[in-house]
Amino acid sequence: MKIPKPDIKVAEVFDSCLSNMREANKLLFQPCLPEIISSTEDYEQHMEDGSHEKVVPSESICGVPKNELEKLYTAKLSKTKQPPRTYYDEIISAAPMGSLLSKSSLYFVSDFAN
Repeated sequence: MKIPKPDIKVAEVFDSCLSNMREANKLLFQPCLPEIISSTEDYEQHMEDGSHEKVVPSESICGVPKNELEKLYTAKLSKTKQPPRTYYDEIISAAPMGSLLSKSSLYFVSDFAN
């Protein structure tokens, strides 16, 4: 079953995740945006084509380790009362069983695909 994709821009979500961070953290993550957008486009194309096996995991983006990037998800996107939580809620509500989705099914790009 295909889940309808909400009309949400990656850059909007990313900027919202950074919106209330300290400047040092913003400077760490901001250079990652072009690669995150590119990886998202590649990931989405593989999902559309049914070529899931071509998604290649990565341990970092622009030198930022995967565990630091995951913090954007846990500390910003999915965390209650954070600015990007509205995007999270919209994405989850688009799925037929949205509230049953697990954290691992909703990273910006599954396993930070290249």
